[in-house]
Amino acid sequence: MKNLKQHILSIIAKYRREYRGNILRYKKLNRNLITRLNAEYHNDCPKAQNTEKIVYFVCNGKINHFGLADRLRGLVTVYQECKRANVKFAIHFVHPFRLQDYLQPNKYNWLDGSDEISYNKTDSIPFCYFLLDSFIKIDDVIYKKIKSVKNKQIHFYTNSWYSYHNNFGESFNELFRPSDTLQHNIDYYLTRIGGKYIALHFRFMSLLGDFNEYGITLNETERKTLIDKCIGLLLSVRQQNADYKSFFVCSDSITFLNEAAKFDFVHVAEGTITHCDNTNDSSFETHLKTFLDLFLLSKADKILSFATKEMRLSGLPQIASYFGNRPYERITIE
Repeated sequence: MKNLKQHILSIIAKYRREYRGNILRYKKLNRNLITRLNAEYHNDCPKAQNTEKIVYFVCNGKINHFGLADRLRGLVTVYQECKRANVKFAIHFVHPFRLQDYLQPNKYNWLDGSDEISYNKTDSIPFCYFLLDSFIKIDDVIYKKIKSVKNKQIHFYTNSWYSYHNNFGESFNELFRPSDTLQHNIDYYLTRIGGKYIALHFRFMSLLGDFNEYGITLNETERKTLIDKCIGLLLSVRQQNADYKSFFVCSDSITFLNEAAKFDFVHVAEGTITHCDNTNDSSFETHLKTFLDLFLLSKADKILSFATKEMRLSGLPQIASYFGNRPYERITIE
């Protein structure tokens, strides 16, 4: 019994050390990011012209903002805290693309004031909150800044996922509807799919050597083994759901998508696979597939997000399940 107690205490101590280490690491990251941002804010910049306080969610390419799912969950969190504080909210999302090219205001006009952003350090102040949700109550931190800061503009750079647990879907749908061009493309694929369908998502990162994201790259034999394993998962889902004729598959690997698309029951959205933080290409077509995948996921009867021990689960299908109000399951396979 004594040895068991000591073992449990050692596990708790190890967890606490790791927890403190992560806090320090992420706080250091945010200090470094805010140092870089502060260099962009100076009194030579044009003064802010707004008369009422505006809170901005900002993606301007001055720092790394992480992927689309990260950006959208941070954006929604800031919006929710602006609603709570009754302060005007605007989105300045201009890198590597303009968000309004894909998403338009729905019930709240977040474009109002979006071009009035000022980097004058007297009028505006930036805050960075990345990867901190597990360690602090990020919603209260953001809310207190909104309420207490006296600058005319407050700029938040964050990937906070607090909103995941606080009516994310409702807030997302208040903010957004697809642009006309995006909606046209969504309708095109829905017609091709032709009825009810199940969506499957596979995130490989750099494992298959065809996508520029962090992580290791497998050798040729290991790649084939992993692809075969995931194709087996796809076939298993089809067998378990024999009443469905169509399955929509999305992934960050064109190699895997090409293999999956060999089956006549599989549908994929064509286009470029990209990551927001790894490109400066602002062309509409470059980022169209990411938004198509997001909205086609959101219209499936159910969404399955797969990972093996080598892979990581993605936030994109989870966001889609929230604003599409669809059943969602994360499945990790050994």
